[in-house]
Amino acid sequence: MRRLTTRAWRVTVGAGALAAALILLTGVPAAAAPGDANSSAYALQVNVLGGTVNVGPLATHACPPPPGGTTTVAGANLGALGSTGVLNGSATCDTNGVSSATGSAADVALLGGVVPGLPALTATLISATCSANGSPPPLGSSTLIGATLGTIAIAVHPEPNTTILNIPGVVQVIVNEQIRTGGVLNVNALHVILGPDGGLGDIIIGHASCGPNTPVAGVPILTPIFLAGLGGIAVVAFGVYMMRRRTSASLA
Repeated sequence: MRRLTTRAWRVTVGAGALAAALILLTGVPAAAAPGDANSSAYALQVNVLGGTVNVGPLATHACPPPPGGTTTVAGANLGALGSTGVLNGSATCDTNGVSSATGSAADVALLGGVVPGLPALTATLISATCSANGSPPPLGSSTLIGATLGTIAIAVHPEPNTTILNIPGVVQVIVNEQIRTGGVLNVNALHVILGPDGGLGDIIIGHASCGPNTPVAGVPILTPIFLAGLGGIAVVAFGVYMMRRRTSASLA
């Protein structure tokens, strides 16, 4: 009688432990683990007339290291080219593969007939932003508040890669320029290209870059299935205890 009872509870314990272990092994999903994230931004960069005027990039900030931060410049005086108000560049990133960046310039007043064929550019605020999390492609946008190029009113939120002025071989002005390369998104809120293929220089106002961000790996976390496995182990342990008591009682 004792041998049968002992064998029975050993079989029961073995089967229960195996079932609980299978539940634990199959019930552990992937969750966020440390991943790489990159971002950077600047507010203004000017390089025209073969480097005769070469300024910036100004208000630059890059991440890593996390969590990132903001760089602020009081303004830029570009002489005959014009001036800007406060310049900001901010970049954030974390260890979960998430990043963002914003580059902005306030109170912009540039050009104004200095460059032949290019009317004055004015704006209350010009800003580029982007975000990335390592899974879908990075996202970007531009905001231009109160912006005009001569008599051309610029949309507050223009579509990506919108050309608002194009005089072939002389000047091209692109707003919300978005360039994707190898998992990196570069956003230029406003890009002035001078001369054939930019041979006379360019001006970028509001720049943000995000990526490449590495998708995070998997590590175990607690889920209802995982907890059920733990519960199964507890039930088996309790069953062992009760069967031992019964065996002892039958032998008494």
